[in-house]
Amino acid sequence: IIKSPALQDLPVPEGESFSPLAMGLSVTVDYGRRVMTLAKRLPEGAPADVTMGLWMNRLATVRGMVGDGHPRSFVVDTGGQVISISTDTAQALPPVELRKIALKVYGASGWDRDAYLMPGVDLAFNDIRFPKMSVVVLNLRAPSVLLGYELGGIVGHRFLSRYHVTIDLNKSELRLNQS
Repeated sequence: IIKSPALQDLPVPEGESFSPLAMGLSVTVDYGRRVMTLAKRLPEGAPADVTMGLWMNRLATVRGMVGDGHPRSFVVDTGGQVISISTDTAQALPPVELRKIALKVYGASGWDRDAYLMPGVDLAFNDIRFPKMSVVVLNLRAPSVLLGYELGGIVGHRFLSRYHVTIDLNKSELRLNQS
């Protein structure tokens, strides 16, 4: 969603916004050049370094693997900051004997008072691997209920900013090219 004005002093009422994906427009985001392209059909470009299957059910979603064998659905959030997993996904992993670090997180559903940082999580998205990464754990039950399927997490800027990102609705693909 593209918002104007951008959220700053939280919590604030939502400003006006536009969702290109909800309008059926594909999107390319070049984080390095700070350029976004919207099109009904994107022009053919260079072959992608990584291609992932993408499905749209209100939100752009890809498949990722958490830990040793926990496939999960991850929302592609070009405006999000970090990689997060849901509390349900975190509970499916072996218990972590480290102290939970509480976080103050404000998202589309408001304050998540139960959010915390979880270290040592292995993540994989096709050939992209993040071993022993610290992830934010969020309560994603409400958005999961609204979507009709369980969200395993969210991939945001920390993951996406390394790439020239293409969300191609016509081909049902997320394409990533090294920036």
